[in-house]
Formats: sequence, structure tokens, C-alpha cells
Amino acid sequence: MWLYEGKVKKAIHTYKYHLRKSHGKAFAQELYQFYTKHVGWKVDVITCVPLHPSKMKERSFNQAAYLATLLGEKLEVKVDNNLLVRTKNTRPQKDLTDIERIVNLENAFEMNKQSGCQNQRILIVDDIYTTGSTIDNCAKILLKQGAKDVYFLTLAIGKGY
Repeated sequence: MWLYEGKVKKAIHTYKYHLRKSHGKAFAQELYQFYTKHVGWKVDVITCVPLHPSKMKERSFNQAAYLATLLGEKLEVKVDNNLLVRTKNTRPQKDLTDIERIVNLENAFEMNKQSGCQNQRILIVDDIYTTGSTIDNCAKILLKQGAKDVYFLTLAIGKGY
């Protein structure tokens, strides 16, 4: 939707690290408008990029899960924010080079044993897309587990794209 710079970068940072859920509501509305106007994929399930439990404890909420939930409500699509699990406490991607990002996320995610995605069209929601490492890793797992299609939607695109 936007480039990850200036006011957008500041607003996402405030939302992500300062628990501004009001920003999340505004962002979800923008995602909804963008999706319905420009994208409109037929999806069965919306999910998010999971946080590692230690980061979840530190932040007290998953900003991508909140966006996915709000978007799912607006689109009237099932949301399963527990579809994937982050098994590795990775370093923040923002501090890494493109190659380091790929290595950092190796084996960082797995499918939740209680969830299934067989023949499902899945939309992954996240806040920032830079090199695609995070989305690629999540999508590979979902496709390997039988997802029919995997799409992604993010608030902003970083310079690595």
C-alpha cells in the first residue's frame, strides 16, 4: 500500500512498539479499502505472521494478528491467527542484510499441529514487506501442508523490494 518511509514508517513503529491500537484500526480500514478496490482475491482464511512467545510477552500483542482480525471482520472471512507458530526467537529483521534475513528465518516457523490448511486459499497479513523472507517462509510451510493458494497483504513495502 505504502512505501515504508517518513510518516508511514513512524506510524507503523508507533503502532507496533507503543501499543496504539487506534492506529491498527485505521490501518485495517486502509487494508480493507485497498483489498476491495485493487485486489479482491477469494480467500478462505486470513492469518498473520506469528510472533515468538518471548516477543509476544514483551509487546503484549501481535500487531499483524490484530490487523488480520480486523480485516477478517470487515471482509467476513474466517481468521486463524494460530495457523502458524514461530518456533525460533529470531533477531529483528530490520537490523539485518538481505542474506542475514534469509538465514535468520530458516526453520523459524512451523504449522500449528491443531490447525489445518488443506485446499484452503490463505491470506497472510503483516505490517512490512522488505525482502520477502518472512512471507516466503510462511507461504512455503502453508503450501507444503496443502494450502491451495497463499497470498499476502502488508501495510508497507521497504526498500529491499
